[in-house]
Amino acid sequence: MASDSELDLAALAAGAEPDPTIEWLVDLAETGFAVPVTLIVDGYLITGAPVRDEHWGAAIDNQVEGILAVAEEHYRRSGDGGDIPEGDAAAFAAIRANRLTDALREMRDRRARRRVEITAQIPEDAQDWSPKDLPDDVAIDWMREQSRNRFVTLTGASVLIPPGRREDVGTVRVDMRHISAWWPAKFETTADGDAPAEGAEPPAG
Repeated sequence: MASDSELDLAALAAGAEPDPTIEWLVDLAETGFAVPVTLIVDGYLITGAPVRDEHWGAAIDNQVEGILAVAEEHYRRSGDGGDIPEGDAAAFAAIRANRLTDALREMRDRRARRRVEITAQIPEDAQDWSPKDLPDDVAIDWMREQSRNRFVTLTGASVLIPPGRREDVGTVRVDMRHISAWWPAKFETTADGDAPAEGAEPPAG
């Protein structure tokens, strides 16, 4: 059994529980259904649609690929025959083989398998069970799982920067502990069928 001190430390690591409706939006995003929202994050208004973490990985991977492409083009245009040095070519290949999108997908799958293992250890007929009733490693992992999904990824995101400038940022990752308020973004359908999300004004009062 895990000791009280170990569970206390794990509970402290879990931090404060976020708004369950935000958690619901994150779960909904996992299905591929994106609902535009506006968040107040440390005083800034961020509007976007919650999506799976792989979108964040894809945004970073695309940025990295663009940088590699520029470097490769530089070598091709150079006066050294256009060949990429062997060491650099190997480094570029290694970078491409370690995509963040794949790492995030593998991490999510690994966590999902671990949650199934943890759930299998929880007695089905026990109404007043405690994490202390679980084996040491399972109890600590159970507590850690309560702190998961502390970040939400938004796509099609924009930030309203005081005094009134809105900047499109594409894909952004938000620490959920810094969300002080949120509401559904204004959803407008345009003539060509696109439906951009815009930040609605917060309710009066």
